[in-house]
Order: sequence, then C-alpha cells, then structure tokens
Amino acid sequence: MGDIQRNDSIALINGVIYPMSSPGRAKALFAKNGIIEAIGSDRDILSLCDSKTTVLDIKGKFLMPGMTDTHNHLLATGRSLETLNLSGSSSIQEMIDKSRRFLSESPIGEGQWFFARGWDQNHLAEKRFPNRYDLDKITGNIPLFFERSCGHIAPLNSKALEILRIGKGFKISGGVVNSDENGEPTGVVSEAAVNWVRMNIPESSDETLIRWYKRATDEMIKLGITSVQTDDLGIVGSTDRIFRLYEQ
Repeated sequence: MGDIQRNDSIALINGVIYPMSSPGRAKALFAKNGIIEAIGSDRDILSLCDSKTTVLDIKGKFLMPGMTDTHNHLLATGRSLETLNLSGSSSIQEMIDKSRRFLSESPIGEGQWFFARGWDQNHLAEKRFPNRYDLDKITGNIPLFFERSCGHIAPLNSKALEILRIGKGFKISGGVVNSDENGEPTGVVSEAAVNWVRMNIPESSDETLIRWYKRATDEMIKLGITSVQTDDLGIVGSTDRIFRLYEQ
C-alpha cells in the first residue's frame, strides 16, 4: 500500500469491518483521495471501483477505525524501545553479554547514552551491585546508565561519570554516591542521586530525538493507534524545539 497515492482509490474486500459509527459490521471498504467513502458488502464496494482502483483482499482480517491515545510521552516511549531490559539476568557477566549484543544491533553510537533497566542483585550469581568496572567491559566510549528494577539504584560506567563530573568526594543531597576505600566513585548511585543523574544527562541530539519519535510512532501504528496527544517537555524542555522536531 506504500505506493498508493492519495488521489487514487482503493477497495478493501473480504474483511471483518467494524465502523463504530453504526451498529453491525461490513465486509468491504472503499476510499478515495485518502477519505473513506463507503462500507458495505464486497459486491457493493466492487461496484464503485474502476480500472484505476487498487483492490486488496484482506482475507478476513479485522478492521476498525484507528484509536487515539490521549496521554502519552512519545519521546520517552521511543527511548524505552532503545532501553535494554535486563530482568531475568542471572549474573553480571550475562548482563555484560546481553548489553554488548544489544549495543551491536542498536543505532546507539558515540555521543549518545545507552540505557538499561531491570536487573536485581538478589538474582545475580555475584550477589552484588554491578559497578563502573563491570560496565566498562561493555564499552568505554558510550555513557551507560543501568537502573535496578526498583529505579532507586543505578550503576554508571566511567564515561558517564566523566560526562557528569562525578569524581572523588562528589556528594548529592539526599542521595548516595558509592565510593571505594580510596574515595573513588564505584559508579553506583542511589535514591536522590539517581534522579540527579536523570536530570543532568545532557539533552539528546535532534537526530536521536527524531529517531525516538519515529520508533514510537511506528510502534503506535502497529498497535492500531493513529492519533496521539503527547507531552515531551520532560525530555526536551523547550516548546520551540519540540515543534521544530515535529515539523521534521
């Protein structure tokens, strides 16, 4: 259907169509110039077709008007689709292996952040929090932020610590920045420090944000959602920038 122009006509036949605007159901649909003009039986709809009409047999598939999501955050949705789910990991090495594989297959590159979530040290063979040195085995060029399943604890790799300028003796009110016996941060932060990290991660590039928008909208379309009301100020922070991104 990607090659069909809006000024062409199209007929969908042999389906199960619920128009929602009236009781009952139909088997076929006719649209022209991007607007649905008629629904009815296969015979009714085929009688409206001409030699230029594209006729598609949808083979009993279900069809209904697109749904509207009245409360969403498209950028957060898109970012979540690029966030690795580490729930079920049984060791830190498994987390490292999953992360390397995920990173190799994702569009995340230098200058962008890699997010993961869902690990629980109680389910890991090592029975401890992963730290900066563990995460550095995944990559030293991309900042990593790996939230525990509860969202209150997260390790960062050395690149993330460098970007956020978290060094020896660094403190955050109401939060904990774990350090080793020499006072160097282990990369593990908790409570208010986790939220501080979230708030201080540099804004993503337009390229990354547009990719998140596209991933989110593609996912919505797969679910039959064709209209979305979204609030993305929590990630972008500027209405001018948001509207500029929408236009792109």
